[in-house]
Amino acid sequence: MIPIRPTRDAWTQQAIAELPTLLLDHAHCERKAASTALKLMARYSDRPRLQMQLVDRGGDVPVPPHPAKPSEPPPTARRSRAFQSPAS
Repeated sequence: MIPIRPTRDAWTQQAIAELPTLLLDHAHCERKAASTALKLMARYSDRPRLQMQLVDRGGDVPVPPHPAKPSEPPPTARRSRAFQSPAS
């Protein structure tokens, strides 16, 4: 098990001072994770349970206790507010 240590004060202060950079980096990581999940969903389109688990990684849709029936469409995940277009 990896030991959990408190975040050093110097790192916290630097993160606060450079918050826009930190948020941009986090957004890039989220985008890459979403892209990878979509690629895996396309590659394994014959495995609905795996697709449900990939969708669930976003935290918006719970994984059902049983595999989805092939006749049922997969649930639609809600989009993060951070990546939605601003209202015109």
